[in-house]
Amino acid sequence: MKHKKFRMGTLGFLLVITCGCAPRARPSRPPSPPPVRPGPPAPERERQVVRLYFATDDFERLALEERLLKPSELTPQRVVELLIAGPGEAQHEALLPPTTKVRQVTVREGVATVDLSADFLKDFRGGDPYFYLAVYSLVNTLTELSGIEEVQFLIDGQTVEAFGGIPLNEPLRRDESLLE
Repeated sequence: MKHKKFRMGTLGFLLVITCGCAPRARPSRPPSPPPVRPGPPAPERERQVVRLYFATDDFERLALEERLLKPSELTPQRVVELLIAGPGEAQHEALLPPTTKVRQVTVREGVATVDLSADFLKDFRGGDPYFYLAVYSLVNTLTELSGIEEVQFLIDGQTVEAFGGIPLNEPLRRDESLLE
């Protein structure tokens, strides 16, 4: 009888353990979405090339420098500001006085009107060949932009007749003969 009680107790014990340890059915939940991670930085193709012209180190020609800008930064005013800031390459020279301020640049019917502060004239250093290179640094750079074929200059909102013998009272077209 002892054995019978022992077997019954063991069987009961195993039954309790087995039933009590069985995995319980959990209510089904939809799987969690994967964690949100920030995307990669904007690919390089989202930047656009802007072509700027600075003087060669001998001040005889205009040399090309390319820069990458976000599309939102690629405005005629920003491009003129980059010219004023100067070249990024050691063999190129700045032509516009760093004190020059861009008052406004507007584009209408293919003509970019560039309104510069009087510092452009007042602080300009150089003689005749530099005048021409400085003016065409701006003209050739701006005519690289879509929709601009000519450039008109204003100084403090006023038309200027000439700058170093170059007539500025009418729009100027690109001069490719100056390019390196």
